[in-house]
Amino acid sequence: MNIHDPQSTLERVLYLLINYYPFFLEGIKITLLLAVVGTFFGLMISFVLVGMQSSSIHFKDRIGVVVVRKILRYIAIIYIDVIRGTPMVVQAAIFYYGFFSRYSQNIVIAGLIVVSFNTAAYLAEILRGGLMGLGHQQMEAARSLGLNRWQAMRYVVMPQVLRHSLPAINNEFITNIKDSAVLSIIGLGELFYNGRAASSKSYFTFESYLIVAAIYLLMTMVLTRVINYIVLYIDRRPAKEVGGQ
Repeated sequence: MNIHDPQSTLERVLYLLINYYPFFLEGIKITLLLAVVGTFFGLMISFVLVGMQSSSIHFKDRIGVVVVRKILRYIAIIYIDVIRGTPMVVQAAIFYYGFFSRYSQNIVIAGLIVVSFNTAAYLAEILRGGLMGLGHQQMEAARSLGLNRWQAMRYVVMPQVLRHSLPAINNEFITNIKDSAVLSIIGLGELFYNGRAASSKSYFTFESYLIVAAIYLLMTMVLTRVINYIVLYIDRRPAKEVGGQ
């Protein structure tokens, strides 16, 4: 085996791993950063979207309050429909080239914003589904104990919704690992982008993308199992402990 003059696919793969490993390591770092931070902030934004969609309107409310709540609800619905109805690659191109690049050249921040707001739309629907599945009994029981609506959501309802939604949130996190590849369109150096850079320098195109595919597969398999163990551990804990009561 001669990795200095590689001829076979295996020799070329080893050649790339030895000579271009910094490209792949940097790509892994940026990809995980996008997935972890993007999913976290996406979850935070999704709470806001769920609140905008699920705000109740009562006959005793003032007309101004009713109008504001309806406007917020429609804003959330339109936002979710637009984000879920368009590819993230298009969202990234429009956001970066149309707005962000005029004020900053920090591509990583731009990528994090795109992933966060894209993830928020999907997680909002997941959480809203969990909220609807929980029913009104939990909210009514919490209100009967003297909690206001915000306290009931914070301490009683949302911990249960989050607990039941963890598998779906895990799936969204894994999806973000894979879908971060589309951010190469704005020049963000995630795994796919850096794999392409290694391909351009070495001229071993097939082998470069083979390594990229193997890394994606390894990351998703390992992280899926780790997170599944965490979810299983949380499911075995009492709901009271999970809710922080």
